[in-house]
Amino acid sequence: LSFVQTMGALLSDTVADAIVLECSKFESAADKGRLRTHGYLVRQVGSTLGSLMGALLYNGKRTGGGWGWGLTIAQCFGLQALIVVASLLSLLPFMYELKMPAQQAQKTLRELWGEMWNFVAMDGVWIPMMYLYFYNFCYISNPAWYNFMYLGLNFTDFEVGVLFTIGSLLSCLGLWAYEKCFFQSRWRFLYLWTTFVSAVFSMMQVCLVVGKTFGMPNLLFATGDLSMQQFVQTITFMPMCIMFFALIPEGTEGTTYAWLSPAKRRCI
Repeated sequence: LSFVQTMGALLSDTVADAIVLECSKFESAADKGRLRTHGYLVRQVGSTLGSLMGALLYNGKRTGGGWGWGLTIAQCFGLQALIVVASLLSLLPFMYELKMPAQQAQKTLRELWGEMWNFVAMDGVWIPMMYLYFYNFCYISNPAWYNFMYLGLNFTDFEVGVLFTIGSLLSCLGLWAYEKCFFQSRWRFLYLWTTFVSAVFSMMQVCLVVGKTFGMPNLLFATGDLSMQQFVQTITFMPMCIMFFALIPEGTEGTTYAWLSPAKRRCI
C-alpha cells in the first residue's frame, strides 16, 4: 500500500512539475522561474491546510487523543482520497493541453530517447546534475528523529501535527521570501548561507536529545528548530528547480524533465 501510494504521489508530482515547466517557456528571461515558485507556493498552502486538518481530525479519544471526537486513521485516508478525487474531477474540464510541435510529434520513441541521451551526455548537463545529486545526498535525512519525537519527547499526534503545520507555513514564507528577496541573488552566496544556517539548526536538535532547551518547552523548541529548517531549505530548493530551465531543450520540456528529476530524488 505504501509503495503504490508513494508511486502515485511521485507520478502526479512529476507530471505537475512538467506542466509548469512547459508553461514557463512563455515567461521572459528575467522572470524565468516565477511561475514555478508560485506553483510550489500553492502546493505548500495545501500542505499547511492538510497538516492542520490532520492535527484536528486525528485527535479523538479512540486514537489516543484528547478530544471527544475525531476520525480514525482509516477515515482520514478515506477523506484524503475523497478530496483528491473531488478536486481532479471538478478541475479536469478546465485543463488545457499545449499542442506538441509537429516536428516533435512525428518523432519515434527511439529518436526521442536518442536525443535525451545525447542531451544528458553533454558536460553542461551532467556536471550540474552531479552537483545537485551530491548536494542533496549530503542532506542526510533522519527518519529516527520522528520516532524520537513520539518515544523520547512523548509528543502526541496533535502536537506533531501542529509542529508540521507550522513547518509548512514557514515553507510558504520561505517561497515568498525567495521570490521577493532572493530571486536575483547569486546562487553561490545563497547556497553558502542557507547551508550554514540549516546546519546550525540541525545541530540544535542535539539539544533536545540531551534535554538542554534553555528553559523552553520541548514542543516550542522543536517547532522553532524544524520550522526554521523548513524555511531555509525551501529557499535552497527553488534554485535547484529553476536550474532545469537552463538545461532542458525547448520542445521536450515535459519528457526530459520527467527523465532528469529522478536523479534529484534518488539521493534523498
